[in-house]
Amino acid sequence: MRNHPAIQKCILSFSHNRAESRREADRLALAKARREIAEGKRGISHLILRAEDDRIDRLKFLFPVHGIPIMCYALGNLILSSVREIAVVGSAEVRQVLELFQETVDCRGKTIHFVPEDPDNLMLIGTLLRGGEALTLEKNELVLFQPGDLPFLYDLEKVVQDPDIRSNDL
Repeated sequence: MRNHPAIQKCILSFSHNRAESRREADRLALAKARREIAEGKRGISHLILRAEDDRIDRLKFLFPVHGIPIMCYALGNLILSSVREIAVVGSAEVRQVLELFQETVDCRGKTIHFVPEDPDNLMLIGTLLRGGEALTLEKNELVLFQPGDLPFLYDLEKVVQDPDIRSNDL
């Protein structure tokens, strides 16, 4: 049994875990930054965490860059790739931005599904399973998983058309 020679489908994750409270989320983020400073790291993480008690979801994928939510850059890169079908996993706010994106941008015939994240299962495996269920997958079909916090991964064709895919039985 061999895998398909090209990746044509993608699960795009705009889902991320939540801390129990804003206080806990901030404590975790600051502790990580302090740890990195103490270790003498050249770059310090800007950890952005969600909290269950936030009135407005501080989901990092919704933060604007030049007035455009970060998630739109990741979507745009997929639209420009040869990927044909995309499952977007995220919150209700992600759905709103996705719908506006689809109304505004020529999606070049791509099929885009929205899949609501499961607030009780925000782990990566839960996101993968939910996204996979939304796609029309064939047996042994390879799927690209793209975390939404890689919005500037600009040349996806190097991934989805990698020649190694054709010569390996995954």
